[in-house]
Amino acid sequence: MKRFFTIIFILSMGLAGFSQSQRLVLLEEFTQASCGPCASSNPTIHTLLVNNPTKITGIYYHTSWPGTDIMYNQNPDDPNARVSYYGVTYVPFSVLDGNFYAGSATGWNINTVNNRYDDPSPCDVDLSYRLSADNDSIYVMMMVKPTMAMTLENAVAYAVIIEKHIHFNSAPGSNGEKDFYNVVKKLLPGKTGVAIPKTMNVGDYFILESSWKLANVYDINELSAIGFVQNNQNKEILQSANGHTEPIVPLYQNDLQPTVVSNVMPTNCYGKVNPVVTIRNNGALPLTQCEIRYSVNGLNEQVYQFTGNIASMSSFDVALPEATFDVEPSNVLRIKTYNPNGVSDEYTSNDEIVTSIPSAVAGKPRLILTVKTDKAPQETTWEVVDGSGNIIKSGGPYTNQLTIYKDTLDLPQNSCYTFRAYDAGGNGVCCTNGNGMIKLVDGAGTALFIANQFGDKYENQFFVDEAIGIENGILNKTRLNIYPNPASDLLNIDLSLARETSVKMELFDLSGRLVYSNNSGNLGSGEHDLSMEVSGLRTGSYTLRITAGEEVINRKVVLTR
Repeated sequence: MKRFFTIIFILSMGLAGFSQSQRLVLLEEFTQASCGPCASSNPTIHTLLVNNPTKITGIYYHTSWPGTDIMYNQNPDDPNARVSYYGVTYVPFSVLDGNFYAGSATGWNINTVNNRYDDPSPCDVDLSYRLSADNDSIYVMMMVKPTMAMTLENAVAYAVIIEKHIHFNSAPGSNGEKDFYNVVKKLLPGKTGVAIPKTMNVGDYFILESSWKLANVYDINELSAIGFVQNNQNKEILQSANGHTEPIVPLYQNDLQPTVVSNVMPTNCYGKVNPVVTIRNNGALPLTQCEIRYSVNGLNEQVYQFTGNIASMSSFDVALPEATFDVEPSNVLRIKTYNPNGVSDEYTSNDEIVTSIPSAVAGKPRLILTVKTDKAPQETTWEVVDGSGNIIKSGGPYTNQLTIYKDTLDLPQNSCYTFRAYDAGGNGVCCTNGNGMIKLVDGAGTALFIANQFGDKYENQFFVDEAIGIENGILNKTRLNIYPNPASDLLNIDLSLARETSVKMELFDLSGRLVYSNNSGNLGSGEHDLSMEVSGLRTGSYTLRITAGEEVINRKVVLTR
């Protein structure tokens, strides 16, 4: 009899380790304010969602077709991404849990939902959201917790900001609808989600933390969030969750995670770094102390003792003392946390964060700095700083909008320098102010850096090497710069010609079909800044062919939306 009960106990313990979670089915509905059939199907779908809140939740993407839809115009990128992801060609179009059902909005009902609802999920999702004190931003924190072992090659998590109800006094489209529900305002942290660990076991967890500055919100009180986890290999949605305003409940008492490393330049030639690490208290207890160890390339590890008071599920930026290192072609900064509140961390899988620090590009004299201003040129300034911290070159602010300015930088050779660009408006030289650019090219035509989206400050380091001779040839391949790549609206091509010649640019899709052609005619010798408008082309990879006289160069470019 004792042996019988022992077997039962062992079996029950084993089954407990492989429990699964109740599924919440996710509907992704593609609709449009000028779609006649949408006006017929949307009320039925809304009623089903309202009557079955514990079984199914839903989000609505508004598409660009068949007619006018202001809700699409306010957020085109996210719906376009999901239309492309699922291959949607008409509306209304329903997708249930990614791959369980995809088709006509009238082709499913509560029986379809029940069949999927009865299939357990391998994980739980917990999503919390809150508005900022001034009501201009929304913050989300989402926890993914396996309830059985999960091994997935390509799984991603999303937090979706929705407006639960939008009412118009007059129909915004041609189908007569005035009330719209669960309209997608933003996919966080972006339209492709964020990758979760490939392998997760019971007791593991993953946290998505992101925010969005509100835009085009009709009623702030109608904002909410829905989260989901999706397997990109087969498009199956593993689990979803409705958001709430209560804090997420931690899994452990003492649990600390370094989440972000900042104040590290994209490249380095000084061999010095002053990192700032963001640490998040994932434990239930307030964090009052911990140990932070860090090093570059595994040498000269430093130890920093932190003391403070970080509330549960809150973060704090820690400025670490300077670390020095011998610069290698590729350098690795490792930061690891230990002993939260003076005890062992109860979950160690996320205690380390790794940042790559490539060595600075060695440029040949003389260098040319090109600044293409945006529509707020008076906001842009820059400076070059030597190893002693002296400003040896500077420029700006500028006066003319969307204008190219060039400065020659004759700098001492065999030295390292820091370049800093500032934007007083805090939005770089791009985006809402137009497509500007800051580029540094050396005497061999190599681009040391290209920047346009950098907030209020951009920093990078570069090394000035020894001089070289001048390259012969019509089209200087080392001076060919194509940016941004990936591109969404405008693709810029900077090239250098040794003599006057005809130049033609062509863009081919993966099937070899010509989708864009521009004959620039004869161009004189010297530098040329060319561009092509690609906003009307589909997302994907293309081949850019540049023909200069008898010379032909092919380059791969990627277009995104």
